[in-house]
Amino acid sequence: AWFEGAIYVPQVSAGVLATAGARGIDRMEDAHCVATPLEHPGSQRVDLISVFDGHRGAACARFAADNLSTALPRLWKDCAAPTEALRRAFVAVDAAYVASEDAAAAALPTGAPRAAPAGCTALAVLVCGAT
Repeated sequence: AWFEGAIYVPQVSAGVLATAGARGIDRMEDAHCVATPLEHPGSQRVDLISVFDGHRGAACARFAADNLSTALPRLWKDCAAPTEALRRAFVAVDAAYVASEDAAAAALPTGAPRAAPAGCTALAVLVCGAT
């Protein structure tokens, strides 16, 4: 048969489509991160695909999408399992976002109105090796 002697090489592919519905002023509050492959300190191939659903604006979702793929490899080396590295990366990105929002609020003049903080929910897939 044609497949005799063939070698299976796992490969992750991802595509993204984003569209905002008609909610008055049309706006997109979601963001995504596709890192295939993700650079990390280990030897196996790792792919990260994540979607961030923004709430009260896109700031938090964009921040998370921009920073998760750099926080994860930085924290990976101190973790026994990829799941622990991913958990720590989410915690680190959350803390960094809160700190940036706090700094921006502190820079406002006393008594200046402050916008309600943005937030997001996330869904992330971390594919390690051929699993």
